[in-house]
Amino acid sequence: MGGTPGVDLLASGLDVKPLENTEDRCVVERPAGMPNAPLKDIWTSDNDHNGYKDGGEFRRCFTRQGQGTSCDAEHASEEFYDAPEEIDCGKKYEDFSGRPVDRSIRVTRQSRDHQVVCRAEVQVSTDRLTASVRDLENAALPIKQN
Repeated sequence: MGGTPGVDLLASGLDVKPLENTEDRCVVERPAGMPNAPLKDIWTSDNDHNGYKDGGEFRRCFTRQGQGTSCDAEHASEEFYDAPEEIDCGKKYEDFSGRPVDRSIRVTRQSRDHQVVCRAEVQVSTDRLTASVRDLENAALPIKQN
Protein backbone atom coordinates (compact mmCIF):
# COMPACT_ATOMS: atom_id res chain seq x y z
CA MET A 1 0.00 0.00 0.00
CA GLY A 2 3.07 2.22 0.17
CA GLY A 3 2.94 2.85 3.90
CA THR A 4 5.48 2.90 6.72
CA PRO A 5 5.04 0.26 9.49
CA GLY A 6 4.01 1.81 12.83
CA VAL A 7 3.15 5.11 11.11
CA ASP A 8 0.63 4.32 8.37
CA LEU A 9 -1.92 2.54 10.53
CA LEU A 10 -4.54 0.20 9.11
CA ALA A 11 -8.16 0.76 10.07
CA SER A 12 -9.83 -1.81 12.29
CA GLY A 13 -11.70 -4.60 10.55
CA LEU A 14 -8.89 -5.26 8.08
CA ASP A 15 -6.86 -8.46 8.08
CA VAL A 16 -3.42 -8.68 6.48
CA LYS A 17 -2.17 -12.17 5.75
CA PRO A 18 0.82 -13.50 3.83
CA LEU A 19 -0.12 -14.75 0.38
CA GLU A 20 0.32 -18.50 0.24
CA ASN A 21 3.51 -19.77 -1.40
CA THR A 22 5.15 -16.31 -1.47
CA GLU A 23 7.67 -14.55 0.76
CA ASP A 24 7.01 -10.91 -0.04
CA ARG A 25 3.31 -10.59 -0.85
CA CYS A 26 0.31 -10.08 1.39
CA VAL A 27 -3.45 -10.09 1.07
CA VAL A 28 -5.64 -7.42 2.69
CA GLU A 29 -9.10 -8.67 3.58
CA ARG A 30 -12.20 -7.03 4.97
CA PRO A 31 -15.70 -8.48 5.33
CA ALA A 32 -17.16 -6.17 2.65
CA GLY A 33 -16.39 -3.14 0.55
CA MET A 34 -12.96 -3.80 -0.92
CA PRO A 35 -12.25 -1.70 -4.01
CA ASN A 36 -11.91 -3.35 -7.41
CA ALA A 37 -8.47 -1.80 -7.86
CA PRO A 38 -5.00 -2.86 -6.69
CA LEU A 39 -3.91 -1.55 -3.30
CA LYS A 40 -0.25 -1.30 -4.31
CA ASP A 41 1.01 2.20 -3.45
CA ILE A 42 -2.54 3.47 -2.77
CA TRP A 43 -1.27 5.53 0.17
CA THR A 44 1.33 7.33 -1.96
CA SER A 45 -0.89 8.33 -4.90
CA ASP A 46 -3.50 10.99 -5.60
CA ASN A 47 -5.37 9.42 -8.52
CA ASP A 48 -8.42 11.68 -8.10
CA HIS A 49 -6.15 14.78 -8.14
CA ASN A 50 -7.84 16.40 -5.13
CA GLY A 51 -4.53 17.27 -3.43
CA TYR A 52 -4.78 14.52 -0.79
CA LYS A 53 -3.42 10.98 -0.77
CA ASP A 54 -5.78 8.12 -1.68
CA GLY A 55 -6.68 5.12 0.45
CA GLY A 56 -8.26 7.00 3.35
CA GLU A 57 -10.76 4.19 3.79
CA PHE A 58 -7.86 2.01 4.99
CA ARG A 59 -6.49 4.51 7.54
CA ARG A 60 -7.40 4.73 11.23
CA CYS A 61 -9.82 7.66 11.60
CA PHE A 62 -12.61 8.26 14.11
CA THR A 63 -15.85 10.17 14.52
CA ARG A 64 -16.35 12.56 17.44
CA GLN A 65 -18.05 9.64 19.24
CA GLY A 66 -14.90 7.49 18.85
CA GLN A 67 -16.27 5.15 16.18
CA GLY A 68 -13.89 4.03 13.43
CA THR A 69 -14.58 5.57 10.02
CA SER A 70 -12.90 6.18 6.69
CA CYS A 71 -10.51 9.11 6.55
CA ASP A 72 -12.21 9.94 3.23
CA ALA A 73 -15.45 10.64 5.16
CA GLU A 74 -15.93 13.49 7.63
CA HIS A 75 -14.12 12.60 10.85
CA ALA A 76 -12.81 14.23 14.02
CA SER A 77 -9.43 12.52 14.45
CA GLU A 78 -6.78 10.32 12.86
CA GLU A 79 -4.25 8.05 14.56
CA PHE A 80 -0.85 8.39 12.94
CA TYR A 81 1.63 6.56 15.16
CA ASP A 82 1.48 3.39 17.26
CA ALA A 83 4.61 1.86 18.82
CA PRO A 84 5.99 0.74 22.19
CA GLU A 85 8.57 3.54 22.47
CA GLU A 86 8.43 6.98 24.06
CA ILE A 87 8.24 9.64 21.34
CA ASP A 88 7.28 13.25 20.67
CA CYS A 89 3.84 13.12 18.99
CA GLY A 90 4.22 16.69 17.73
CA LYS A 91 7.38 15.70 15.85
CA LYS A 92 5.71 12.51 14.58
CA TYR A 93 2.80 14.62 13.29
CA GLU A 94 5.23 16.84 11.38
CA ASP A 95 6.86 13.73 9.87
CA PHE A 96 3.45 12.22 9.04
CA SER A 97 1.84 15.32 7.55
CA GLY A 98 4.91 17.07 6.17
CA ARG A 99 4.01 20.30 7.93
CA PRO A 100 3.98 21.86 11.43
CA VAL A 101 0.98 21.45 13.72
CA ASP A 102 -1.77 23.80 12.53
CA ARG A 103 -3.75 25.89 15.04
CA SER A 104 -6.89 23.97 13.95
CA ILE A 105 -5.32 20.64 15.01
CA ARG A 106 -4.55 19.27 18.47
CA VAL A 107 -2.00 16.46 18.71
CA THR A 108 -2.59 14.04 21.57
CA ARG A 109 -0.61 11.17 23.02
CA GLN A 110 -2.29 8.18 24.66
CA SER A 111 -1.13 4.88 26.10
CA ARG A 112 -3.01 1.79 24.97
CA ASP A 113 -2.00 -1.86 25.41
CA HIS A 114 1.62 -0.92 26.29
CA GLN A 115 1.84 1.20 23.12
CA VAL A 116 2.11 4.94 22.56
CA VAL A 117 -0.63 6.14 20.20
CA CYS A 118 -0.50 9.61 18.61
CA ARG A 119 -3.63 11.22 17.25
CA ALA A 120 -4.44 14.42 15.35
CA GLU A 121 -7.80 15.89 16.38
CA VAL A 122 -9.78 18.94 15.32
CA GLN A 123 -9.58 21.70 17.94
CA VAL A 124 -13.19 22.86 17.56
CA SER A 125 -15.86 20.25 18.30
CA THR A 126 -18.00 21.24 15.29
CA ASP A 127 -15.11 21.06 12.78
CA ARG A 128 -14.49 17.92 10.70
CA LEU A 129 -11.53 16.61 8.74
CA THR A 130 -12.45 15.48 5.22
CA ALA A 131 -9.26 13.59 4.26
CA SER A 132 -6.18 12.07 5.87
CA VAL A 133 -3.54 14.51 7.08
CA ARG A 134 -0.81 12.20 5.65
CA ASP A 135 1.73 14.00 3.42
CA LEU A 136 -0.22 17.27 3.25
CA GLU A 137 2.91 19.38 2.83
CA ASN A 138 1.64 22.58 1.11
CA ALA A 139 -1.94 21.40 0.54
CA ALA A 140 -4.66 23.08 2.58
CA LEU A 141 -5.64 21.35 5.80
CA PRO A 142 -8.63 19.17 4.84
CA ILE A 143 -10.98 20.71 7.36
CA LYS A 144 -14.64 21.62 7.14
CA GLN A 145 -15.54 24.34 9.61
CA ASN A 146 -19.10 24.72 10.87
